[in-house]
Amino acid sequence: MNLTEQKMKNAERSLLIITLLGFGMKMLHLPTAAIILTIGSVLLALFYFHTATKARTTSVFVSDQHSKMHAPLSIMAGVAMGLSVIAVLLKVQHWPGATFLATLGVLGCLITLLAVIMIRGKQPLSSGNYSALTARILPTLVLVSTVAGMAFITH
Repeated sequence: MNLTEQKMKNAERSLLIITLLGFGMKMLHLPTAAIILTIGSVLLALFYFHTATKARTTSVFVSDQHSKMHAPLSIMAGVAMGLSVIAVLLKVQHWPGATFLATLGVLGCLITLLAVIMIRGKQPLSSGNYSALTARILPTLVLVSTVAGMAFITH
């Protein structure tokens, strides 16, 4: 792992901590929670979009930089995860468009996960070049499908 990859992983972790801090503050109805949640979520989504556009040079998703499928999978994962983060932000803030973006995020995550499964073949998802991608896509898929499903729950 080179220095750039380590910096990107540290940046991702930091932005994720800020977003989770804002989410926790929002659940406790603390002042400035919406601001921290919005800033953290938007920066995290921009980070994922940036990672998708820099797929040919470096990525936090796939460790093998020379794979033929590296760039398309990183782009799909970056866009899907960026949309997913924004969808969760919109849902928590009760802003319009959350269900639509959550549906797009779920579809993007599913397509990316199916592509990884098809490329990997019989090897387990937890090993190899795409383990970092799988470790990010699966929790995102669960979170966003839960958020997307909230729209269909009636009282």
